[in-house]
Amino acid sequence: MKTQILQLETHDDLISILDKIGWTQTERVLLVLPRRRRILNHKLDLLRLKRHSSQRGCQIAIVTTDSLVKTLAKEVNIPTFHSIQKANQVDWPTSFEPKDRFSPNNDNDFKRQPLEAQKAALQASRANPSTNALPLWARLAWFSLAILAVMSIVGVLAPSATIRITPPVQQQSLTIPILVTRRVQQTRISGELPISTLKVTVSGQKTLKTSGSVTIPKDFAVGEVILTNLTDQPLEVPAGTPVRTLDPTPRRYVTQQTVLLTPTGDEKSATVAVQAIENGASFNIPPNAIKAVEGLLGLKISVTNPQPIQGGSNLIASAPSQQDRQLLFRQLQAELLEKAKDQIRNDLPEGALLLPDSAVQIQVLRQQYTPEEIIPSDRLSLDLEIAVSFGVVNRQSILDLGDQIFASSLPVGYQPMRETFIAYCQTPLTPTNSGDYTCNLEISRKVQQTIDAEEVRRLVISKPIAIASQSLQQSYHLTEPPRIEMKPNWFPILPLLPMRIDIVIEK
Repeated sequence: MKTQILQLETHDDLISILDKIGWTQTERVLLVLPRRRRILNHKLDLLRLKRHSSQRGCQIAIVTTDSLVKTLAKEVNIPTFHSIQKANQVDWPTSFEPKDRFSPNNDNDFKRQPLEAQKAALQASRANPSTNALPLWARLAWFSLAILAVMSIVGVLAPSATIRITPPVQQQSLTIPILVTRRVQQTRISGELPISTLKVTVSGQKTLKTSGSVTIPKDFAVGEVILTNLTDQPLEVPAGTPVRTLDPTPRRYVTQQTVLLTPTGDEKSATVAVQAIENGASFNIPPNAIKAVEGLLGLKISVTNPQPIQGGSNLIASAPSQQDRQLLFRQLQAELLEKAKDQIRNDLPEGALLLPDSAVQIQVLRQQYTPEEIIPSDRLSLDLEIAVSFGVVNRQSILDLGDQIFASSLPVGYQPMRETFIAYCQTPLTPTNSGDYTCNLEISRKVQQTIDAEEVRRLVISKPIAIASQSLQQSYHLTEPPRIEMKPNWFPILPLLPMRIDIVIEK
């Protein structure tokens, strides 16, 4: 059987609904009431709808969730459903005629009444409130219950608490002999600690007055030689012709003027002035030391110096010696080493132990002398850069030793506070014959009771503040009461939800 579905709007009234039913062409009409506004909430309206549909030969039903409309529809025998799908799945019940003054049995009597009487009856019915409406006291009771429910939800969700707990603290301390050695790579419970290296790079310059001397050639040696023509041809000997001695380290000289040598006669030989090619006293030579002419002329001419060649001289000047270089290096290296020690004391990690100077290793990175060679100079400068490696015992190695030693005496339920660990040598680190170092090391630390945040929440949840504080003190043997901060601060008990409680463990 076909069903016409009419989706009613919030602005529809009885007249517009009757008009919509009048346009339908099916045997069943399903009225879908809006949820945002109550319509058809009077019994007379429903009676008129049913009478109008009966006159058109169709049956009506209503889809609504309004309990009042359902009650009124049941009284006039109009089927109601929760959804359109439900209305389409079941058969609609047949009409049942209720016995009241507005029942269909009296329909003809109602229709026979004058129009004015019908309007008066309709207005009177609408003016009287439904007999099914809740009384005032019941409505007030339901409103009060709703307010209490909202306040309960706010009371559960709104409050929050912060609990600050200072757990009990104990002290652990011990003095043990230690051996710092390069033979181990890890800390041993027997007291052996590995040596680590910490490198520092420093540089500097230093200048000192030279104490050495160097001989510098000053004047040129000069003299005369006799040149003799050995051929039967005239020869011209130009100025600058080199002549020399025949020593293993020959000394060379040059003629100062040009001469013409004839094959015979007095001009076959000539006396010519010469000068040493280089200056210095080493070019002073005795008579008859010059014996050769260089070049092709040497085959045609003989040469000799009947008198000494002299006049060459040297100058003594200040210059850096090898001893000066060594002294300057030692002095500057010592200064840079002290500078590196100052720097390592600043760079040394907190808690680490610095070994004595015997553990220091020095590497030269740059060494530049000025002047570089042994030349005349009254000053010697050195630019030096070195890398200094210091032997240290790092804090982690000492911490590992403390953890191993204190582990056996750690109280149950306590955990170490590593930031409170302190270690120092009662006596200076002393080198041994085997290259190791030893001292009496005093170590100490604090340990704090372990507190589980979830356990704290279980102890205090939904308890009054005073009782919660007392419970925590008794459970953890606190030396001072916990501080409980409530938000809002006037709320008397701790929150019901664990997630609304923050636990802060203070050191």
